[in-house]
Amino acid sequence: MAAAQPRVRLIATGGTIANQATGRLTGPDLIAQTAGLTPLARVEAETFARGPSLALTLADWIRLARRVAEVLASADVAGVVVTG
Repeated sequence: MAAAQPRVRLIATGGTIANQATGRLTGPDLIAQTAGLTPLARVEAETFARGPSLALTLADWIRLARRVAEVLASADVAGVVVTG
């Protein structure tokens, strides 16, 4: 029996990685454009922010830290990736 895939959460914060001519990609958009993830992990995505990285305030960083801690508190989550 094959081992279960690890569950990983992607939290998108906008930034350079999300830039497109038509606007910034969301977390689910980033996953959809990343080939080869399915055999490696069960990746779930959410969009925390969609602006430039430099636009994040101290309050945003605190909210992001709390969100990451909340996600990692789930026993079945193997890790978190934050894009920016």
